[in-house]
Amino acid sequence: MVTKITIMNMKTKFFFFLALVLTFLGTQKLNAQNTFVDLGLPSGTLWATCNVGADTPEDDGTFFAWGETSKKDLYNWGNYKYCNGANDTYTKYCTNGEYGYKGFADGLTELLPEDDAATANWGKEWQMPSKAQFEELINDKYTLIENGVNGRMITSKSNGHSIFLPSSGFVLGSSVHGSLTHGYYWSRSLDASSNKVIKVCFRDGYFDLESDYRDIGMCVRPVRVQEAHTISDIPNGWKVNGSTTSGTYQAKGGDVLHFTPKNIPAGKRVKSIKVVKK
Repeated sequence: MVTKITIMNMKTKFFFFLALVLTFLGTQKLNAQNTFVDLGLPSGTLWATCNVGADTPEDDGTFFAWGETSKKDLYNWGNYKYCNGANDTYTKYCTNGEYGYKGFADGLTELLPEDDAATANWGKEWQMPSKAQFEELINDKYTLIENGVNGRMITSKSNGHSIFLPSSGFVLGSSVHGSLTHGYYWSRSLDASSNKVIKVCFRDGYFDLESDYRDIGMCVRPVRVQEAHTISDIPNGWKVNGSTTSGTYQAKGGDVLHFTPKNIPAGKRVKSIKVVKK
């Protein structure tokens, strides 16, 4: 069915235009948390434009203890979900029994989806960034980082697209520290050597990765989950990126694959492809 709209006069035109504008603005606000930016990074990672719980890129959003998926009034070891009251009594995500409750260790070094604040709040298409994704984001080969008003603007050197990270600070106990001057963002990756968690931190002229205790409240900037692609029909005995395959290979968007046939001289390869990100 086709509906014909006849605009009778300028007054009607104005209100018709105003309705379209308001509809557009309302849609933009509604979908703000589900938009992302392609920074043209080698991995193909797509970064969200807002923090979890924020309506605009400038908003701090929600503070989370690492491994928890909702906000709290108090952030400390006493109410942290995966310990028994102290930082050497972990009950999940522990690689060393010295830090685990009664010697507990599970070897987990990345958040599972049920404990990922991005996944739990935005859906299965989103997750918290890994250590490697943060390292790539702040690598000056790929991006330019500029001081903004109460935050940092990160701009791609390949396509000019940008994301903004507000200086949100962190929450310890019930108090926010470093708001408007310091930025702290959780990764989904554990520092296995210390059983602390990898975070990105910026202040003044400093921007780097550090590790911190997981009971603290910090903000989360999601990334899109990268779809896996199965490369099939690889000839028997061929290697992909140095590993011998059994006919198939799992890759993600942005991966560069180097194929080495069987019995080819060392150091030689015949084919390289880049997996297109979806």
